[in-house]
Formats: sequence, structure tokens, C-alpha cells
Amino acid sequence: AADLHRWAAGPVAQELLYKKDSVNKHTRFHHPILGSVRYSNGLMHNEEQLAFFHTGYVKGSASLLIYYPAAHMSVVILNNVTNEAAGKKSIFKVHRQVKEITDQLMRADAEFRKAPQAFASF
Repeated sequence: AADLHRWAAGPVAQELLYKKDSVNKHTRFHHPILGSVRYSNGLMHNEEQLAFFHTGYVKGSASLLIYYPAAHMSVVILNNVTNEAAGKKSIFKVHRQVKEITDQLMRADAEFRKAPQAFASF
């Protein structure tokens, strides 16, 4: 997982993520796991660009990489046991839940960074 974080935070990924031509060419679509996202060059990002994503699935193995650039933080989920009979929504259930939790944490962190003096009395 550490190598995936190094890639997401590294110069090649940063160029893919922030290059104006690349960002402008992102196609908007509804991802069955991540919801409304934009896609280009094998990467997705949510509308407010809070995070960038890459998902993968091959028979029996599901993966998710989330990179939060503002916090310079990655979340990597790799699993090699799936219940295919339950369908992809079930296979990626934990991935979705982890994404929701980390999105909430990143939003709270962003709010804290906007007004740190409001939390100084705690």
C-alpha cells in the first residue's frame, strides 16, 4: 500500500491529476461505487475535487485507491476474497463505507483549517 501512496503523491500522478488539459477532459458519470465522479486517464475525482480515485476488480479481488491531496493522505484497500454471488455492490460495500468515513474526516479537517481559532478553546 505504501507504494500506491508514493505513486499518488508523486510527480507523475500530480501531473495527471492537475494538468489543465487533463482536468478539462474529464468525463462526468455515475460510478456504481463512488457516485458522481469525473473520469480521465484511468483516474476519477469527485465534483469538489476533495479526492482522486482508482478502482479495480478482477475475479475474486477488489481494490480502491483514494488520494486526498489537501491532506497528502491516501487510503488503499486491497482484498482478495469476494462473494461474487452477492454482486458488485456487496463486494465494494466496505470500500464505500471507508470512503464515506474518510470523506467526512477530510471535510472536517478542511473546516478546521479554515477557522482554527474557533477550535482553540477546546
